[in-house]
Amino acid sequence: MIVLAWGTFLLLAAFIFHLIVWRIRLPQKHTRTLAIIFYGTFLAWCLLVWGWSTIGVAWEPYFPSRLSEYVHILLYYCAVTFVYIGVYTLFEVDSPSLLIIDRISEAETEGLAQDKLYDSLGDNILVVPRINDLVRDEMAVLENGKYKITSKGTIMVQTLLFHRKIMKADHKGG
Repeated sequence: MIVLAWGTFLLLAAFIFHLIVWRIRLPQKHTRTLAIIFYGTFLAWCLLVWGWSTIGVAWEPYFPSRLSEYVHILLYYCAVTFVYIGVYTLFEVDSPSLLIIDRISEAETEGLAQDKLYDSLGDNILVVPRINDLVRDEMAVLENGKYKITSKGTIMVQTLLFHRKIMKADHKGG
C-alpha cells in the first residue's frame, strides 16, 4: 500500500508542478520539460528522504523501509510517467483522425460532403504542423530548403521500425 500511496503522491506532485510551469510560461520543448519535471520530482524526493535518514528522522510508519519498496515506487512512477508523457504528446497537435471526426461532427445531421471534407483538410492542417514539430524537437532540420534527419530523428525512426518489426506490423499506414 505504501508503494501505491507514495508513487501516486509523487505523480500528483509532479503533475501539479507541470500545471504551474505551463501557467507561468509554455516551454518550447514540452516533452523534455515534462521529463525534467517528472524525473526531477522523483529525484528531489529521493534526496529529501536520504537527507532525512542521514539526520535520523524517525518516519518508519509513513515511509518505505526496504530498498525493494523504493524500487517498486520507482518502477510504478516511471511506468506512469512514460504513459503520461506519451499521452501528452497526443494533445499537443490535433490528430488527423480527431480533425476529420470534428469536421464531420460540426456538420451535424446534414452530413458533410466528401469533397468539402477533403478540401478542409489540406497540408497546412495535417502535414505542416507535424513537420514544424519535428524541426522544433530536433528530429529534422531545414537546410538550404531541404529537410534532413538528425541523429536524434534517426534514433527515433530506428526505434519505431524495430518496434514495428517485433510487433509484426510491417505494413505502413494500414
